[in-house]
Amino acid sequence: AGGAASVDHAQIQSTISQYFNVSLLAFLPLILVFVLSAFGFSSFLCLMLSAIAAVILAAFTQHDLIVSLAGDPSLNYFEAAMKVGIETLANGFRLNSGNAQLDALFAGGGTVSMLNTVWLILVAASFGAVADYTGMLRRVITPVINWTRGPATLILTTVLTSIGLNSVAADPYVSIVLTARMFRDEYMKEHLKPVTLSTSIADSGTIFSANVPWNVNGAFFAGALGLSTLAYAPYAFVVYLSPLITVVIGFLYFRKDRLPSGEDAAAVYGSEPAKLPKSTQLA
Repeated sequence: AGGAASVDHAQIQSTISQYFNVSLLAFLPLILVFVLSAFGFSSFLCLMLSAIAAVILAAFTQHDLIVSLAGDPSLNYFEAAMKVGIETLANGFRLNSGNAQLDALFAGGGTVSMLNTVWLILVAASFGAVADYTGMLRRVITPVINWTRGPATLILTTVLTSIGLNSVAADPYVSIVLTARMFRDEYMKEHLKPVTLSTSIADSGTIFSANVPWNVNGAFFAGALGLSTLAYAPYAFVVYLSPLITVVIGFLYFRKDRLPSGEDAAAVYGSEPAKLPKSTQLA
């Protein structure tokens, strides 16, 4: 078994060398992502510029492969590189070397392969916005808030509501914003620090969205990983432990989260912002 594995490994290396010009220059697009991220560029710009850089780099370093993939002798090299680059960005890369292991390793990518995920995200986000705007979600949450009895149950209810809204609204941002707005006054009444509310939401709704298949985040992770949400859900230990620990700490140490007796809760919380500051808006 060990000999067969080493033969396969050597075979793959030989095939890679046959089809690709292997060099350290291939790391340049990845390095570009890190550099742009360090300078504060948005994730969209980082990935887009990195993809464009990869296409340009391939035109200079993968001459034979580009000519082979273009499959049209009438094209000059510049036209062939443009054709292969655009087709790869759109439809992904297919090697067709005859080596099943190598072809599977290099297959995939492209914007077309993400269209189903994009449509699901658009529908989920639209549904969440409509459910929030029409007041349906508030109608569901209000009886839950009225059930709370004291700081400990308030924290528990916040966690459960934030998780539940991820499933109902299918949008993590609707879950975060609506839960914060609906529970804000209750936390003020209990004289709890604002950070307690934000932490309860961050430790529950913010991360649990990845485990909901029809949620925006769940759809994205499933598409990016090539796995169904239910396939990786059993191993997402942080998703389950984080809200559980938050609830336990809330029951045991909620007194430490109270504002000092001399402070006015309304003054500490301030007025509710009419819109998000520019630093928190999507680029």
